[in-house]
Amino acid sequence: MEEQRKKKQRKKRLVIGVAAVLLLSGYLYWQDNDLMQTEYTCNSPDVPAEFDGYRIVQVSDLHNKWCGKDQKRLIKAIREEQPDIIVLTGDIMDGNHPKVEPAARFCELAVKIAPVYFVPGNHEAMVKTEYRRALYDRMHACGVIFMIDRSVELTREEAAITLTGLESIRKADYFALKQISDAQTDFVVLLEHNPTDAKVFLQSDADLTLTGHTHGGQFRLPLIGGLYAPDQGILPEYDGGAFYDAGHMLIINRGVGNSGFPFRVGNRPEIVTVTLHRMEGGETT
Repeated sequence: MEEQRKKKQRKKRLVIGVAAVLLLSGYLYWQDNDLMQTEYTCNSPDVPAEFDGYRIVQVSDLHNKWCGKDQKRLIKAIREEQPDIIVLTGDIMDGNHPKVEPAARFCELAVKIAPVYFVPGNHEAMVKTEYRRALYDRMHACGVIFMIDRSVELTREEAAITLTGLESIRKADYFALKQISDAQTDFVVLLEHNPTDAKVFLQSDADLTLTGHTHGGQFRLPLIGGLYAPDQGILPEYDGGAFYDAGHMLIINRGVGNSGFPFRVGNRPEIVTVTLHRMEGGETT
């Protein structure tokens, strides 16, 4: 009898253990793959009336990830947002395990939805030249617009706003501030991968800055936020979401993929949609 009782206990523990592993695996899979669509509105008196309702979809930190066969889930999510432009804020390729196809194929499909603008991240910089060239060649071929230390004007009817892209504000402080200050339009959108120097962005002349890099702190806890971000370390101040200062708005995209840590906790992947809204008077909010 005692032996049978012990057998039942062992079997029960085994069943509970297997169930716990399955539940944990399912949770981590959901956390890694259930794509969120996060919406923000950028209210500013500097938004031209013609750009009221203008929609910008931001994708960041893809890191070689496949979102369904042929990027079907990611493309579907972007198409549903009906963007006027799509911006990619770096690390679409993973430098630790470089692959061309996931990012290249995504770009080839995304440009069919809306014009695509790209700034590179640290992972594009760290890969071998052959991988970077192979990816960039395909991106150029399908019409992705590279925004490496340059500005363009986006027009709608008779109005325009400025879009500026930076490869790295750490090496281009002067360029960044000069390009933004020299903008011929009232409203400026800045694209940059790394938000570590967030205070520079929030004190610049950019009305809206879009960044990524942090992966949302990888593991997020209620009331605490992200636990770790590259370049910021433990309990980063700028981990993800929207930040405001003196009429400037900074958005840190939590990204789509992973690098280093193979999973996320409390921090599902996201794409971000920002809708521009003209308001009368006041500061950007």
